[in-house]
Amino acid sequence: LHYWYWIASEDICGWDYFRLKVDSSSPLIQDLCNPNNTGGWVEGVVDLSGFAGSSWELKFEVTTDSSGNSNFFLDDVAVQTSPAMTNIESTPVVAPAADTRSAAQPRRR
Repeated sequence: LHYWYWIASEDICGWDYFRLKVDSSSPLIQDLCNPNNTGGWVEGVVDLSGFAGSSWELKFEVTTDSSGNSNFFLDDVAVQTSPAMTNIESTPVVAPAADTRSAAQPRRR
């Protein structure tokens, strides 16, 4: 699985989070909190080879409480069947804009 994401949060860790769900399992859970802000678009890669050969449902799930503002933006989600993406590292791509409303804009290529 390959995707781009942007975390922008004013909250403390432990209350808001992003979870990737494949059927009933969660191969990835990440806190949405100030120390985890990405400052721009970041590549995400998750190895789903353990689910190969079967049908499954993929969900990107965000849970927040009422304290602090937490955002998780998602773009360009793709599932690839070849191992070409196995060594991609997370790297910030775009510097944050001064106006946080621009965070909702899609990543430009």
